Amino acid sequence: SSSAGVTPTNQADPPLVVACAAGMAEVVSLLLALGADPAFRMPERLTALMAASVMEAEHPGADYIAVIRMLLKDGRALVNARDRFGRTALSWACAWNNHMDRAH
Repeated sequence: SSSAGVTPTNQADPPLVVACAAGMAEVVSLLLALGADPAFRMPERLTALMAASVMEAEHPGADYIAVIRMLLKDGRALVNARDRFGRTALSWACAWNNHMDRAH
């Protein structure tokens, strides 16, 4: 579970957000092709891009980078969207990268 609170755990969480948070690039690609909306905002105002960005920073890996690239290439992701804390996907990633640097 992510301490940032973006790891989907509710069965009602959108499949695209779940796949992004899990770094499942093939599933994300399929869901986008089927019309999943990367601009969807969860109640906490989180987006699929935020979920992938936080998880990539917390658990660096190529699958998250591929997911982030897909979302950006798709063109519908809300790049500058802010969550309930006022953070964007980029600021979440930067914050977690700084946190992880200090932890090591």
